Amino acid sequence: MPEDDEGSPEFWAKRFHEIGAYRYVDRHFFWGERMHRAYAALSGLSSEQLHVTGSPRHDMCHPKWRSLLNTHRSGYVLVNMNFPSINPWWGKFEYSKTDGKILFCSALEEISAVANIINVSLQRAMPLQDARMKVLEEYLRILRKICKDNENIQFLIRPHPFENNALYKVAFEEFPNVEVDGTGEVFAAISGARYVIHLNCGTSVETRLLGKIPLSLEFLNSELLKVRISVPSKISYGLVSVDELNSILQGKLNIPDNAFCDSAYLPHIMPWFHGCDGHSAERVAELIDTTALPVKHQKRWFRKSIQSCHDRPRLKQVMVGVVTQFIGSGLYEAVRNRLYSRRAMKYVKPADVAMQLESIRCCDGAATRFSAACAKHPITGLPLSSIKLSADLG
Repeated sequence: MPEDDEGSPEFWAKRFHEIGAYRYVDRHFFWGERMHRAYAALSGLSSEQLHVTGSPRHDMCHPKWRSLLNTHRSGYVLVNMNFPSINPWWGKFEYSKTDGKILFCSALEEISAVANIINVSLQRAMPLQDARMKVLEEYLRILRKICKDNENIQFLIRPHPFENNALYKVAFEEFPNVEVDGTGEVFAAISGARYVIHLNCGTSVETRLLGKIPLSLEFLNSELLKVRISVPSKISYGLVSVDELNSILQGKLNIPDNAFCDSAYLPHIMPWFHGCDGHSAERVAELIDTTALPVKHQKRWFRKSIQSCHDRPRLKQVMVGVVTQFIGSGLYEAVRNRLYSRRAMKYVKPADVAMQLESIRCCDGAATRFSAACAKHPITGLPLSSIKLSADLG
């Protein structure tokens, strides 16, 4: 949901066109109309190729699917953190409990990498990251005070999936009422929470869709941070002080009734998350089912895979394309994950997909079972990194 130049829908639509990706896409699905509008104007794809479906992942927020969330605990105060660019999971830091100062030893390297991906200069990226460093120090100071003021309340600090959990474990190690745990599905963590605290975090959307009120520490926010991504602030109850937060947690102050109205958040969410009706996955499946892949496309894809899907591939990219054809992209992906552990965090196993499909089947009351396995190369028969789903019609 970024709305500034870098990361905005228009930015990614232009980028999509610049790299020539539109030549290899049959249909493009969008979570919401905001992104769809940008791609319709700038991506190079025709209107017949663009479809607003909603987010299949967010179907789980709908009452029909909430039983899939596997909420094993409840009653805690959830604090969702969101600082991966300055506290990367692989990075190092130095934290002083005395004055709350943090030395982000790996931030510059991570910021440089992100700036390179989005094609902006480090000089342009640094002001935003400097603001994040400053606010995270104050954020931890405030959280430590809140946890100390409410020793009878259990807090769950949930780092971003790409953050270094160790920073938070060090900061809160002397608090018996605080647990730092970023594992599992964030929807389940939100579902079991009594309150959800955040600052400029996209999980405020999931919090709203799950029928809860996200509490934003607006007294820590800055215009620089809000300009880039304003939706979380707009859909949350904005706290004005630590005292107000303590009063809410201790039951001395109630959140105003108007904060619960649909009009308080839906107008801000709907442009980014179409429908929110639990049927997004069905819309995607129906469109995929009606998409025929001509033989000429299949031949073109084989040729492009040798080029690693680049119009003007470098020698290294051609070598990668050739290697994956000979050993299968499944084995190549496994080796790559072993060498670059950061990639392994995004790897999805067929067994995990099969387990989720079975849970969905049971929740929906459907009779047809599905299995998941690595797809096979059409010529060599070697396993691919792609996952093939098959219906059990027996």
